Amino acid sequence: MGYHQSRWGYRDIDHLKLVVRRFEDENIPLDGVWMDKDFMVDFKSFTVDTKRWYGLEEFVRELHAKGKHFVAIVDPGIAKEEGFKIYDDGMTANVYIKSNETKEALTGITWAGYSVWVDFLHPAAANFWENALEEFHRKVSFDALWLDMNEPSNFCDGECHDRMTYHYYYFPLDYYDDLYYNPTHRPLEARTISMEALHYGYETSKTATEFNYHNLYGLHQSRVTSNFFISRLNKRPFIISSSTFPGSGRYVAHWLGDNYSRWSDMEHSIAGMINFGMFGIPYVGANICGYSGNATENLCARWMQLGAFYPFMRNHNCRHGSPQEPYVSEKVKVASKTAILARYSLVRYIYSEYMETVIHGGT
Repeated sequence: MGYHQSRWGYRDIDHLKLVVRRFEDENIPLDGVWMDKDFMVDFKSFTVDTKRWYGLEEFVRELHAKGKHFVAIVDPGIAKEEGFKIYDDGMTANVYIKSNETKEALTGITWAGYSVWVDFLHPAAANFWENALEEFHRKVSFDALWLDMNEPSNFCDGECHDRMTYHYYYFPLDYYDDLYYNPTHRPLEARTISMEALHYGYETSKTATEFNYHNLYGLHQSRVTSNFFISRLNKRPFIISSSTFPGSGRYVAHWLGDNYSRWSDMEHSIAGMINFGMFGIPYVGANICGYSGNATENLCARWMQLGAFYPFMRNHNCRHGSPQEPYVSEKVKVASKTAILARYSLVRYIYSEYMETVIHGGT
């Protein structure tokens, strides 16, 4: 319920330690330390770069000793690399979404390069995913998980089923007679996997396609991930998911996605909080100070003040943006510290209202 600090662009373990030390030196409260893809080997989920991030587990234990928490990012796209244990285990269990053309694991592109996606509708997928998370937890004892790219996101449109050429299969809007509404008028496969991709049960059901299950992908991943915390770690889940659907609030929190360091984006975040409360996902926040671009001193100070009253308070930006931790300037520091302390003075009330919403519903 407190303040969370994140960014894509922490260079190595020493850089992250310096960030935490600055919070301590400035006496700024900090509950959660978040890691984007920086700690991975070639952006492959479930890996830890032991060169740049040597001692990460020891660092996490130090955070725990100080009452702080560590949150790691995980993507559902698994690097298509023979010899990579997670990929090989998934192939053995036959739990990947399949191409309608080849009936083999559908191939696309993620941060990790050529990748395949877990089919969370498969009966064996839950055990596979929980085993992967458990093995990852042995490497770094995360307290919470950040499910990203689970729309599922794909850097080629549809599928790229060979290693030489991208293949774009623009799914025609009139393919199904019951598709009445496409607000963007863009191909349905833009930046995601093929709508004709096959899920578990396709041999006996014509409806087991990505076209029918696309919007449910994040929900199914969220449910399985939540169960991992309960069944494997015996702890209350704290998960934030990029993709949500009605019912996701039972399993995960949400952030409003990649935004910009603009006054208009700060303003629009307020409506986003209210909307997701109505959608049944009450624990929601925006990237404070903005994800893309460079926040001005005035903007970041004001956004930290507003963000103190978000249900979920996290400052996050991209690797190309200027640092925007709350100690970056005297003005930002004074405004941020005052706002964060105000939030902590209300934290029991915020928690009580949150639990009231969880138990009885509401916004």
